[in-house]
Amino acid sequence: MIAVYMTRFGRFLCILRNYIAISKYYIESDFPLPLKEVLLDIQYNTGNLNQQNWPKLYKAIREKNVWGKEGIVENVNRRDVAQKRNNWTRDTARSIRF
Repeated sequence: MIAVYMTRFGRFLCILRNYIAISKYYIESDFPLPLKEVLLDIQYNTGNLNQQNWPKLYKAIREKNVWGKEGIVENVNRRDVAQKRNNWTRDTARSIRF
């Protein structure tokens, strides 16, 4: 029983460490506030916001493409997250202005 709690606690610490590192990066970046919120939300929910897993999103951010077919708004959906959460993320992404 203790091993189960230690494993869960270890996962929690790993997620927390990643969240703190990534949030510090986004908070200190020049990104517009809505983009920071979107990226932090994705990081919080997936625990893995990296270029390998999110290539289209990274490309859209680099190109400052909010609305296009390959834009940020079209690339913030997460499979394992409730639709309401994805809707909030998409709505927030629509308010991004570079």
